[in-house]
Amino acid sequence: MDGDTVMIEKRNLDLWGIEAPSLSSSDGWFSRAALDRFIGEGGELVCVVKVKRRKRRDQAICSNNKVGDVGRAMLQNGWAVVNRVDKKGQDVDSVLAGVYDRTEKRARDARIGLWTNYPLR
Repeated sequence: MDGDTVMIEKRNLDLWGIEAPSLSSSDGWFSRAALDRFIGEGGELVCVVKVKRRKRRDQAICSNNKVGDVGRAMLQNGWAVVNRVDKKGQDVDSVLAGVYDRTEKRARDARIGLWTNYPLR
């Protein structure tokens, strides 16, 4: 599983609003390790499905007591980017998307995580 996928009760869910590198890239392993750390640090992971999809994994916002919103923690630490693709029928929460955009920008400006070795977009 990549750094934007969690397993809850034997069910894989994509974290809503973020995209992490594939495990086939070296950054993908770092991203996955960060996600595992955020999930492991906070005790019970609670997920609320935001988007149900028929042939793909549902998208959810997941949180725990330590880091709060796990997707936002991934953005905050530079291990994911905002998923800016607006697919037809996707539940887009514009307020949360704005928070995610600002969070990604702060990580990018601080050049942490994925942004350490890459030019700014």
